[in-house]
Amino acid sequence: MALQIGIIDALPEEDRSQGISLYSLFSYVPGIIGPLLALGIWQRDMDYFTVAMIAIAIFTGLFGYSAKIDKAESQPVTNNAEQGVSIFKSFSELVKNPFLFKCSVLMLAASIIFGASTTFIPLYAVQLKDGNAGIYLMIQAGTVVLARFAWRKKIPSDGKWHSFFIMGTMLLLAIAAQCVSFSMNGGAIYFYVGAILMGIAQALIYPTLTTYLSFVLPKMNRNVLLGLFIAMADLGVSLGSVIMGPLADFYSYSAMYRVCAILGVAMLFFAYDRRKVFVG
Repeated sequence: MALQIGIIDALPEEDRSQGISLYSLFSYVPGIIGPLLALGIWQRDMDYFTVAMIAIAIFTGLFGYSAKIDKAESQPVTNNAEQGVSIFKSFSELVKNPFLFKCSVLMLAASIIFGASTTFIPLYAVQLKDGNAGIYLMIQAGTVVLARFAWRKKIPSDGKWHSFFIMGTMLLLAIAAQCVSFSMNGGAIYFYVGAILMGIAQALIYPTLTTYLSFVLPKMNRNVLLGLFIAMADLGVSLGSVIMGPLADFYSYSAMYRVCAILGVAMLFFAYDRRKVFVG
């Protein structure tokens, strides 16, 4: 969270979306490589695991200590008491601030779908003919990497609310969930098409909303409010397991992903706004 806020403060406005997109891409890469390395260590010698973790921690600490970011603008200095009151009051901004509220709801809904996809795909794939969870997750992860890198310049970085761009991304997410749901009857081809569409949506929605908020939130407590938005994204991933798990148990995994698709469609209407520029 601190790194993301530091990047937002340091980068010029026209490059802000690219910086957030590339940062989130590199934060995603360890999630792909890490399990593969861990599997290799586990199969050979677990003693290497401790050595690898210590080496990574030391390297990260040294690199982080040596990195310097010069802020373009200095933020007002407040004492601890004022900062504590500001943080407490900021929770109400999730509802009071229309920009933060809209982006947080969209990110929460999208993260619920992402969380449900990551958590239950291994269980769902067992029920599918020719379905393979490993292939699905590799396709989704590869799509995220390619889309983040290829379309980083296409992500809006002008402080405007691009309704059709956001709506299109949420539509991709809804179609992806529906493809996964329909694969039980339609076959594995829909399963893997869903992985591609899910990866594209995952690559675009987070940096787009984060970049937009970096423009429209008030500078006095922008970092705190961005932290709340990031927390909402993490909360959604967890809720994807907590909420959708009982639903899958009571009905089926196919029905659960159909509910995810309906949630994505509902966000289409929520994302629409005729105004082009929000002034914070």
